[in-house]
Amino acid sequence: MSSTPQRSENSGQSVGRSADEIQKNAEIKEYLESRISELEIELAKLRDMLHLVDSNLREKSFVPAISLRNQHGSDSPESSTRETTTTQPSAKESERAEEKKMETAIQSPNQRQLRRTKDSKVLANVLIESDKVIIIPEEGIKLSQHTPPFESFFVNRILRGYQARDEEVAKQGKLKTTQVLQYNVQEGQGSITSVTVSNYRDTARLNEILSTITWAFTRMLEKK
Repeated sequence: MSSTPQRSENSGQSVGRSADEIQKNAEIKEYLESRISELEIELAKLRDMLHLVDSNLREKSFVPAISLRNQHGSDSPESSTRETTTTQPSAKESERAEEKKMETAIQSPNQRQLRRTKDSKVLANVLIESDKVIIIPEEGIKLSQHTPPFESFFVNRILRGYQARDEEVAKQGKLKTTQVLQYNVQEGQGSITSVTVSNYRDTARLNEILSTITWAFTRMLEKK
């Protein structure tokens, strides 16, 4: 008879330990998912930087045929034949022209194109204003806001994260409530039509928002 309370007590402790373990594992899982997402974003940024460096290297290493002729100083028929062959439009020249066009679009002060890293596929067009940024998916890019990681990471962690920090600063009287970051996701027929972020306020935030949504759109397309 005396052993029954002992067993009940042990059973209660076991259940308690099990609940604690579940809670700890859930926290660890959330942390790991967050770190994986952060590292994937960082990897996407590094790939974008590598793509730009590769583009610059290809542009700098391209030597026009006229330069080659001046260096060799040869007017022989054989040289002329080689020169004619070299100066004909090539795939490399076309690629360089396309890269130049992309760089011009990226460097535009109020417009950008968000491109997938692996193949430079245009994902969205961006209109940047002094107090807001409007992101419009490229025609043919049909993505639902409910497809991960759009809401789970881009909205909940990035946009709401910035918003929560602004609200805290506003409570301290260091920021006007009208300057708190706001966002609006428009969707039509099950697809995102635009994402507007107001009061991004600085370039660092803007770049983080654009790089993250580029990564999110890329992952969402992989899930289709």
